[in-house]
Amino acid sequence: MRLRSRTIRWGFQIAVGGMVILLAWYVSSLMVIQEATRSGRHRLELYAQTLQATIEQYEYLPFVLTLNKDVQAFLGGRRDEAFADELNGYLLKVRIASRTNEIFIVDAEGTAVLSSNSETPQSYVGNSYSFRPYFQQAARGQQGRFYGVGSTTGIPGYFLSLPVYVDKKFVGAVVVKLSFNILEEAWRAATDNIFVIDANGVTFLSSIPDLKFGILNPLTPEAKQAIEKTLQYPLKDLRLIEIDRTVMPFYADIGRFKRSEARNLGNVLIQDRLLERHGWTMMLLSPQQNMAFVILATLSALIAYIAFLTIVHYVSLQSRRFTENLEAKERLQRAHDELELKVRERTVDLQLTNERLTRESIERTQMEATLAATRNELAEANKLAALGQMATGIAHELNQPLAALRTFSENTQRFLERGNYTEASSNIGHITSLVERMAQQTSELRAFTSRHRGPLGIASLQKAVRNALLLLESVLNENNVTVEVQAPEADLPVPCDAIGLEQIFGNLVANAIDALSGAKTPNPTILITLSVEAGNMTTVQLSDNGPGISAEQKSRVFEAFYSTKRRGLGLGLAIIKTIITESGGTISIADRAGGGTVFSLVWPVTN
Repeated sequence: MRLRSRTIRWGFQIAVGGMVILLAWYVSSLMVIQEATRSGRHRLELYAQTLQATIEQYEYLPFVLTLNKDVQAFLGGRRDEAFADELNGYLLKVRIASRTNEIFIVDAEGTAVLSSNSETPQSYVGNSYSFRPYFQQAARGQQGRFYGVGSTTGIPGYFLSLPVYVDKKFVGAVVVKLSFNILEEAWRAATDNIFVIDANGVTFLSSIPDLKFGILNPLTPEAKQAIEKTLQYPLKDLRLIEIDRTVMPFYADIGRFKRSEARNLGNVLIQDRLLERHGWTMMLLSPQQNMAFVILATLSALIAYIAFLTIVHYVSLQSRRFTENLEAKERLQRAHDELELKVRERTVDLQLTNERLTRESIERTQMEATLAATRNELAEANKLAALGQMATGIAHELNQPLAALRTFSENTQRFLERGNYTEASSNIGHITSLVERMAQQTSELRAFTSRHRGPLGIASLQKAVRNALLLLESVLNENNVTVEVQAPEADLPVPCDAIGLEQIFGNLVANAIDALSGAKTPNPTILITLSVEAGNMTTVQLSDNGPGISAEQKSRVFEAFYSTKRRGLGLGLAIIKTIITESGGTISIADRAGGGTVFSLVWPVTN
């Protein structure tokens, strides 16, 4: 009877011990997982804030560049090569100072026209990026954001863009490319396993190289089409990385990688956080070796406890329980100490991150102040240059009308002496017209001190050419220069006032006369051709059969105060280029076949 009772008691103790083993394993597993979840959630928040701060510290840069007057002028139509080289150099300096990957400018069609890497074999200039979402977003007036592999360089990066407007018209966009290489290297140096996936489920940032450009689930047809359309990633490089979430059925966030090098992580706690602003998801993988160790230790202790029950008496059992309680307290104390240490370490990391962000904010404020000071200095310099150009422009623009006034006055005196009142009256009419022109020029020069000169209306090219030739008739005769004009019968209007057009043709014809007379060209001839090309461009070509000009002179001929004449001030061509550009036209210079020079003027067709 006693033997039977003892057997029942031992059986009961063994059964109780088995139940305690199962309960202890379950409870300890949940406790370890819950602690790991809390700690992981805190670390995941820090990583998310660091990524967001990395992006936000560069968001000001596209906005600053869109306000740059030179960038606006270039996209607005000033596309000469020297100006482009100057802006490319400026973008390179900004890229180096801001520590971005690249900076480039695209026009309204999405073609890169300026780039900080213009001098490298992988220059963006000339390439079309109209298919990229960041350009399409900017074209709609929005801030563009896009992460992808560079279609030109093959280097992945994050693109920020903003539209550029000139006179409320979209003319292009500023694009800044960021690299997250430093951030990924910092992740790899840490003990955590972190990666970021985009809206299509593609892993594009990862502290585990084998997980980068992996997909957790097969891509949908819509996702494949979107990636192919934007060339976001090479589809052939995307590989499937599956996670088995059936390792611990009672806790779905514990999983194991089926393939790839990440399998050596074993069981991992999977936590994610949505980055709503970008549509990304950040995931943290916390290995659970500690959990397995605790569970195994608990299991071993409980098995030892049951085994001890079968060997020793009740007193020994009490002693064993005391010892186990003491060990449990020590483990709890060690766990508490480790947790406190981790909290202090994470607090120090957060403080360092906040200090770094504060320094970067101060640096950005200083840079903005420097940019503002530079803009003020440039504005003052432009005012001084404008005053100098105005002073010399008065003498330059009134010189030809005064010479013509003298000629008409002398001729009028002779006609009056001869009694030829009809011709004298005609000359007086010309004199009156010249005086009105001089009055309008001086009023324009006065207005120039307060605001920039703009086109004052629409005028006929044929009439402007006739008036300019009439003004220079005596000079043409003195130098035996023949002028041929080829023009259609119908008037060709252009968006420029008559005074401005007469200044343009008077200056160009006067320069041609000087070139022909100085070189003593036989049969000196000036040919002026007016036409409409391609149905939408009004073209003027003014050529002479003189000696021509050198390549160096052609590159500088439109600069203010640059002259090839001994007595020239170098303002004539600079002024007429300003008039043509502000009226929506362009002017260029080239060599004439057979010798001489050709000036080409182009305006949009005007009704």
